[in-house]
Amino acid sequence: NHNHNHNHNHNNHYRINSIRELSMENSISDFTIIKHLKYYGKSKNSNKLLTLEQMNVFKEPPIGSNLLGGFEKLKKPEKNKISTDLAVLLQTLNTIDQNELNDIEIICWRGALLRLFATPYLKDNWEIQIIKKNNNNIYIVLNCDPPPDNQLQLQHWYTGFKLEQLCSGVSDINEAPDFADSFYTVVKVQLASHKMILAGEVDLLEESYSEQKETKIIEIKSLKALNTPKLNQNFLKFKLLKFWLQSFLVGVEKIGCGFRDESFQLLTFEYFETKKIPNFVASKLSNSWKPEICFNFGNRVLNWLKKVLKSENESTFKLTYENRNSY
Repeated sequence: NHNHNHNHNHNNHYRINSIRELSMENSISDFTIIKHLKYYGKSKNSNKLLTLEQMNVFKEPPIGSNLLGGFEKLKKPEKNKISTDLAVLLQTLNTIDQNELNDIEIICWRGALLRLFATPYLKDNWEIQIIKKNNNNIYIVLNCDPPPDNQLQLQHWYTGFKLEQLCSGVSDINEAPDFADSFYTVVKVQLASHKMILAGEVDLLEESYSEQKETKIIEIKSLKALNTPKLNQNFLKFKLLKFWLQSFLVGVEKIGCGFRDESFQLLTFEYFETKKIPNFVASKLSNSWKPEICFNFGNRVLNWLKKVLKSENESTFKLTYENRNSY
């Protein structure tokens, strides 16, 4: 009763496995980061790629800050800040030691893999674009959602960018974020037998860049204060699953969450260690989500996808997910 298809005259369907079925798998599909390959940045204002020296460093945001500061000056970006710009990613891969890429079959934006892996638990429908190349590489990209049109949703959306701006130590808090620069991480990962390149946007450096020490990234999230049981439940069941996957898939170890009140003031700022999130949720929820379910499901779908695409020529496909029920 779920439907996955791609845009030829024939449709291929994948029947979504139940959580019970996925939990009875004999072996857990392990997900590991084999190696971090590269960071790169790009600016709207130039074609030159940016380096980590140009990336902002995290500073704790002032409590009480107005997360709608500058909202009236917002020049709405044409689309979400996350770029599905494959060309820039492929250009970046050209600068990496090509031996690292020999055994890679799938090159993927993290957002697409996040949607796929979270499918057993999340209610959202999604659509992913898949490009098959003649060299047998499969590129998987997520179509960007445009910024919301509804004023209240646009305000919620804005607070995420505003909080990130406040965490980068900006002096004039009434300036609107300008969306000009974005930075990305590129990692080589393995899920069961699938070796993949994953690329995803990253927010801020935890401390100033230095060649001498390992680069650490912090992810920034803005949320409504958890002042009702329903909001708290939602946070544990859905939000933290997404936050965990988003950071875990590319090796980001720390997430900073700003909680805001009804009038968009920043109330508290709290830290989560990515690797501790699944156990934290399991200690609070009786029926909590489990990483191995996400990975077992992802492994099954990727096996199926490779099989479906094996006989296809170079082409673009669409993989869609339609939810008919929820956990």
